Amino acid sequence: MSKRLPSTIHLRLPKPNNNTVQLVEAIKSGHTLYTKVLIDIFSPQTLGQQTEWGQTALHVAAVYNNLDICKKLIIKMEPAALNITDNDGYTALHCAALKGMKDVCELLIPRMSSEAVNACDINYNQTALHYAAYEGHPEICKMLIGSMSPEALNTITKGPEGLFSSGKTALYWAAWNNLTEVCDLLVRKMNYLAVHDTIDVCNRKGLTSMSRLIKASMNKIEEDTTVTMIEHIDVEYDPLTVPVTPNVLGDIKSDADSHD
Repeated sequence: MSKRLPSTIHLRLPKPNNNTVQLVEAIKSGHTLYTKVLIDIFSPQTLGQQTEWGQTALHVAAVYNNLDICKKLIIKMEPAALNITDNDGYTALHCAALKGMKDVCELLIPRMSSEAVNACDINYNQTALHYAAYEGHPEICKMLIGSMSPEALNTITKGPEGLFSSGKTALYWAAWNNLTEVCDLLVRKMNYLAVHDTIDVCNRKGLTSMSRLIKASMNKIEEDTTVTMIEHIDVEYDPLTVPVTPNVLGDIKSDADSHD
């Protein structure tokens, strides 16, 4: 499937006359050594300052895919600054997930607040997980799934018409990129109705291969559940001590009658 959206969050230039601008421009220019010197000189409070468009130096370093600078900033910045959203609602985690920066996401997630990890952007109502799944980064998806709330995993897009139009979950993007293991994880953790709504969206768009992939993940759960039930059935069934559903009880009784 072709993708029509660039893999870059648009950066708006800030007004030039403060330390933040100096640092941001150094990052954008690719002057890594000079940038590291500035980070060493500036205080944690300065590193957490925002441009007029709400971005910290960490946002910019993530967008420009500068792993070394991201790591250096994360270690020195104040914890609260890691949660900052820019004027479009993007956290640095959104940017890192979009760019496939696994090591940065791994550093950021445990240092960020739960609210920030689950945050949605303003334009499309997408979490960092949406962007990681959209760009096809399974390892980042797995990290985020293990760290996000169940409610956040069910988040649907609310954007205008187009690629990110309303009604798409992270599961949709995982299926879009054929991320089977991510689909398996999401189906186990998401609300049942949210999963079925995702299948409906796929079917309405004629994306039957995607809906089949999601259904296959659902079938795996049913198979696992069946195996677990069989493993826990006691051959010498005692109705006073072992809780069993009526259907299973009927099956046991039928088996017993057939051996008489």
